Amino acid sequence: MEGFHFSISAELTEISLFGVRFEVSVTALYSGYVALALVLLAVVFRLFAFPRFKERPKGFQNVIELIVSAARNYTVSIGSKKLEGFGCYIFALMAYMLGCGLIELFGIRSPLTDLQQTAVLAVVSFVIINAYGFAKKGPMGRLRHFFPPYVAPIRIITELAIPVSMACRLFGNMVGGLIIMELLYSVIAPIVPGVLSLYFTLFHVGMQTYIFVTLTLTFTHEAIE
Repeated sequence: MEGFHFSISAELTEISLFGVRFEVSVTALYSGYVALALVLLAVVFRLFAFPRFKERPKGFQNVIELIVSAARNYTVSIGSKKLEGFGCYIFALMAYMLGCGLIELFGIRSPLTDLQQTAVLAVVSFVIINAYGFAKKGPMGRLRHFFPPYVAPIRIITELAIPVSMACRLFGNMVGGLIIMELLYSVIAPIVPGVLSLYFTLFHVGMQTYIFVTLTLTFTHEAIE
């Protein structure tokens, strides 16, 4: 156990932007890199790959259509056909979370182990959940959820607890996984092969992404019903 060190708070690093130097957390910096990489990948895909798609798919196009269909079908299966267009956000959310989680394979601390980052994801999902609720049911239809008046305070508190619980759950599970791997490295690093790290990271990140996405879909479905 000697040499094991872990900090809940992410380390700070100094960057310069337009001649101004300021400190940001390492997790915020790498989450920005992941987001930028996904945007660039999407642009490249749209400009060079998508125009080559054919009516009868084959090869790479089959893989892409399979992934998109899986995201759409899962969205509809958890929610309903009213959420069919919601698959775009779910696909983007999954890609971002997997990207943030899998950078652990390169020895970089995942942004998902930072409560600020998980809180941002939870708040964005919470805003979209309620936006869908207002869009599908209308302002009065959505607000009717909080009536009769004597249960309104309880329902308001319950709604506000959604982003808090989602952020804390994701943060706690990701930090727990990070601590387990750090303990393994410090105790039996010479014995355990790197494949264990690969398996655990893939499984753990995939599971947490699945749970967060499923909760988002479940709450959205409740908001539009």
